[in-house]
Amino acid sequence: MLCRTSIAVVNFIGDGRQFFKAEVGLGIRETPLEKAFCATALLEDAFLEVADASTDPRFAGNPLVVGESHLRFYAGALLKTEDGLPIGTVCMLD
Repeated sequence: MLCRTSIAVVNFIGDGRQFFKAEVGLGIRETPLEKAFCATALLEDAFLEVADASTDPRFAGNPLVVGESHLRFYAGALLKTEDGLPIGTVCMLD
């Protein structure tokens, strides 16, 4: 468990999907962007924390929140190129 969460991911965004360079707790290697919390994190300056995704309008309808996973917590820090272009995140979910 990283930071006392059940899921930890290093991911990159591209071609309508996010793919996981490393993951613990998910058991999958990619998801479509419409499911990706990290797609929203890319719009932030550096860090995004969501204490309860079910009450956050950006995530309340997300399949990972309302579906079988019932994810609530998300914290993600941007990964950027040397030029400052966001390319993914390091994140924790629970």
